[in-house]
Amino acid sequence: MATQKTLLTADEFYDFCCQNEGRYELVRGEVIELSPVNDPHGAVAGYIVTAFNNYSRPRGAGWARVETGYWLRHDPDTVRGPDVSFRLRSRSEREVPNTGFVPGAPDIAVEVISPSNTAATVARKVTEYLDAGSLRVWVAYPATPTATRRVVIHHPDGTAITYTGDDVITDEELLPGFSLPLSEIFE
Repeated sequence: MATQKTLLTADEFYDFCCQNEGRYELVRGEVIELSPVNDPHGAVAGYIVTAFNNYSRPRGAGWARVETGYWLRHDPDTVRGPDVSFRLRSRSEREVPNTGFVPGAPDIAVEVISPSNTAATVARKVTEYLDAGSLRVWVAYPATPTATRRVVIHHPDGTAITYTGDDVITDEELLPGFSLPLSEIFE
């Protein structure tokens, strides 16, 4: 006899998170426990959120956040917490509740890759963010013994731009005047 899994809604998942310590995401109604991040992962996320805040605060351009939950999909519900997110003021017409999760996707979602991430998991997250309305999805890869550091920025039209070495990330369409050298992201 097959047993049926009980799927949670985003509201039930919020209650679950309030009652349990740890890091979780909700994927198609199922709770996924996330492991703590390693030091390089945390450092990269910190440098990126700092760059977004240094850019946006003087301009009033938007809000940068770390690990904020976004309700990307309904029935069954999916709530993802990108390592870093950015919401543009010019696109922030939706009201954000004081509790619970932000409805919809961030304008920019950033995922910093850990050794435990699989290519399939990363591709699924990129697709989920873009399908839910993100305008960019940054995937930051810290250096490993077999790969060089890089940031790949995915666009809704399916294109992706890879930044490596001494490249500088810019995006005049979304973030006029923003510039972030890779050397400032990776130690």
